[in-house]
Amino acid sequence: MGCTEGFGDMSDAENSVLSKAQLDDFAREWCVLDPTASMLIKTEHLPRLFLALQPPLGFNGVGVSLQVVNTFIRE
Repeated sequence: MGCTEGFGDMSDAENSVLSKAQLDDFAREWCVLDPTASMLIKTEHLPRLFLALQPPLGFNGVGVSLQVVNTFIRE
């Protein structure tokens, strides 16, 4: 099974708050960090994930520093 297959079709949720594009972006970025589809990533990869994703899932395009992202993760 490939990495994106593990996410299934998450956009089918009736009351989904996120768009299909946002879910696809999340799945794509997650797969970069989890190429073996283990469904786990290392905590040190969280800043990279959050910086790669657009709001509301991340900070891409918001102009925040890595330090701010790390503070967000710790809190």
